Amino acid sequence: MLMIDADWFKAFNDSQRHAAGDTALRRIGAVLANRSPVGSAVVRLGGEEFAVLTRLPDSFAASLLAEDLRGAVAALAIPHPRAPASRLTVSIGVAVTQGDDSDVLMAAADTALYAAEIDGRNCVRAADPAAATATASASATGT
Repeated sequence: MLMIDADWFKAFNDSQRHAAGDTALRRIGAVLANRSPVGSAVVRLGGEEFAVLTRLPDSFAASLLAEDLRGAVAALAIPHPRAPASRLTVSIGVAVTQGDDSDVLMAAADTALYAAEIDGRNCVRAADPAAATATASASATGT
C-alpha cells in the first residue's frame, strides 16, 4: 500500500484558490492511476490524501513504484509559490504485508508517510516490516 499526501496543499489551496486545488488533485489522481500497475486500486482518501493498493513482490518494488509516482507528480510542474520546491509535490509512505490485516497495513503506511513529511516532504519512506509484524501480533493477542 502506498499512502500519498500532496505537500503543503492547504497553502496551495489558500493561495491558488479552490478551483486550482481541485484541478491539481484531479491531475495528481490521473498520474497515480495511469502509472500504477494494471489491477491497482487508486483511491482518494479525503482532502489531499490518496492511496494506491497493489500487489507487488516486496517493499523494494513498492518503493520503486512510489518513487516513480513521486517523480511523475513533480514532473507535472504545477506551480506552488509557497512550497520549498516552488511546485506541487507529494510525500509517500510505503507499507507491505503478507497478511490480511488492513488496519495494520494502513497504520504502517500512515507512519511511513509521517516519516516522509518529517524528513522534508517530496520523498518516499517505507514502513519497517518488523514493526508492522509486531503490531499485527499485538493486535492478534489483544495486547
